[in-house]
Amino acid sequence: MKKSNPSISVIVPVYNSEQYLSQCIESILAQTFTDFELLLVDDGSTDSSGMICDRYAGGDRRIHVFHKANGGVGSARNFAIDKAAGEWVAFIDSDDYVKEKYLQDLIGHTDNEVDLLVSFPEVFLKDRSWKIDWYEEGLVNQDDFSRLFSTYDMQEHTSPWAKLYRMQIIRDNGIRFINDMHFGEDAVFLYEFLLYARSVYITGKTDYCYRGEIEGSLSKRINEAESEYFGYCRIQDAVRRLVDKKHIEDAAALRKIDWIVGRYVWRVLNALYHNNVQKKERIAVMANLDLDSIGSLENGSCKDVFLKFLLKNRMFRSYDTVRRLMSTIKGGKRFGKNGIIS
Repeated sequence: MKKSNPSISVIVPVYNSEQYLSQCIESILAQTFTDFELLLVDDGSTDSSGMICDRYAGGDRRIHVFHKANGGVGSARNFAIDKAAGEWVAFIDSDDYVKEKYLQDLIGHTDNEVDLLVSFPEVFLKDRSWKIDWYEEGLVNQDDFSRLFSTYDMQEHTSPWAKLYRMQIIRDNGIRFINDMHFGEDAVFLYEFLLYARSVYITGKTDYCYRGEIEGSLSKRINEAESEYFGYCRIQDAVRRLVDKKHIEDAAALRKIDWIVGRYVWRVLNALYHNNVQKKERIAVMANLDLDSIGSLENGSCKDVFLKFLLKNRMFRSYDTVRRLMSTIKGGKRFGKNGIIS
């Protein structure tokens, strides 16, 4: 008899996570919902992570281990997507873990119209923890996708984990994580998926346990200017297509979508002044940015307000002079609330 495919493919990208990996795997194997496969992708780990994966695979036939050269977390997830056999896919990070009803609580709300299940995590930092449990459970139909932003803050909850995706949409539309993006590939993946989703179910559960990092966060890292601009273009394109296709017109939702774009605008601007970019090129890049979006960002210091004023009035040379002066004074090391130098 031919074995039927599992309902859920659980994908865990693994890179040098020996400290937490066993807890992650064991939490998945302890699920009350058992019709899943677990794909562990060892992305060129240099510690014992690969051996840990192999050890668990030897004791459970649901586990499939793949070892590949390091290519980044997006590359590892893409690799596993191509190998996955499930109707649904769940992503879990190797330094996180899930409670025993995590999969059950998600798949319990699937039907023929729901293409994405979204839950929220319990967040653990070094000195404190909290649950993101203030959202009401409910169904969001595609003719009201504005609620994903106005009510459920999907401009912030863009990580692939704490979600259950219908795999057919990913396959049919070639949705993948963008390897060339150093920050924001998760958001592009989510928003491209939403382009094709019929409805989204928001659960009230907090069964995903996320270990937040205070130091070394990718969100705080400044990459090469070309890389940051590439990421900005991709995220802007993804959200604008989503707004157009799903007819998002609610003012509150649009403000939060502008916040997404504005956040990437600041990343590009910071990269221009932290890398060896010539003045002519800096100003040319500024002229191509969606500067209206920065109005959605909260004002921080007086310097923030002043710099936003210069940009919104397209006073690029004045802005450039002020930014270079600030970079000289502060050594380009301190940042304000919205990511500009303070």
